[in-house]
Amino acid sequence: MPAKLTLHPPERASRFVILRPTRAVLIGRDPAVDLVLEDPRVSKRHARLRPDRVEDRVEDRVGDRVGESGAAGVETWLLEDLGSKNGTTVNGLPAILLNLRDGDWISLGGLVARFEMISEEAAAALYHDRLRRLQTTVEMRHRLSADLDPCDLLLRFLESAVQLTGTERGFVLAASPSEPIRALVSTGFTTDVVEDAAFDGSVGVVNKVLRTVTSIVVSDVQQDAFLASRPSLIALGIRTLACVPLRQDDRLLGVLYVDGRKPGPGFTELDLEILEALAEQMALVLASARLESTVRELASPMAHGTGDDPSLLETLQQRVRSVTITRTR
Repeated sequence: MPAKLTLHPPERASRFVILRPTRAVLIGRDPAVDLVLEDPRVSKRHARLRPDRVEDRVEDRVGDRVGESGAAGVETWLLEDLGSKNGTTVNGLPAILLNLRDGDWISLGGLVARFEMISEEAAAALYHDRLRRLQTTVEMRHRLSADLDPCDLLLRFLESAVQLTGTERGFVLAASPSEPIRALVSTGFTTDVVEDAAFDGSVGVVNKVLRTVTSIVVSDVQQDAFLASRPSLIALGIRTLACVPLRQDDRLLGVLYVDGRKPGPGFTELDLEILEALAEQMALVLASARLESTVRELASPMAHGTGDDPSLLETLQQRVRSVTITRTR
């Protein structure tokens, strides 16, 4: 029976792999293993997952977990720690050799993962969903390549990012080392939300992306070490969040930000691929309007017809400027 292992790296999109009952999966940082995890807490050869039949189950090191359920011959999965430096735990308890159950939470040296048993039908559905979403992205690129006003085009890209990630709102900022940050377009936000003190949490994320020029994508804010320490984000009820830099030729041109308050499956690596593809297109739009006069015109709330409330963009621009201090490149 196949299984699904969903990994939740800090400040990155969640990643899932389908485990097939025909082969074992070696996990670690070594490029030669089956599932490579680029996390310093994970050992080069950290653990192994292999299919296991009920009648062949072994004694484990965490309580009475052997043979609790399942008929003879039903396949389960066995997790084996390979002498890793930082250890392996299941549901918070140390595990050296353990039969997994549906819904178990695994920690590989601190990198959190969730194990789920799934049907062949569910595994096939996940595969076809990925193909469908990639096809949708291709079609969207063709649709957005029409001859549109730059600001309208940015808004279309932003709305596409919100739709594809299942979030609810977002905004696009222009950033230049020689000019103040400018709010270009937004969707789903209201002036009162932006004026709320809790909005500092969102701006803090933007500030970090501007300083590091790296994406922040989290599936569960409450489980992320950096974001969970920001009560303002919790106060806003944000569950998922993504902030992606807009870059071209090693130049930072702006930032794409989206977030959502509804619980759901969260971001995946595919979501990040889509976001970064959209960010590339947004960066091209900004690069084509790189002349300062054009960028200033785009940033003027009265100069475009995106439907944004001018006071909202002005407030957003002021809030971002008040918190953001430094930017690299």
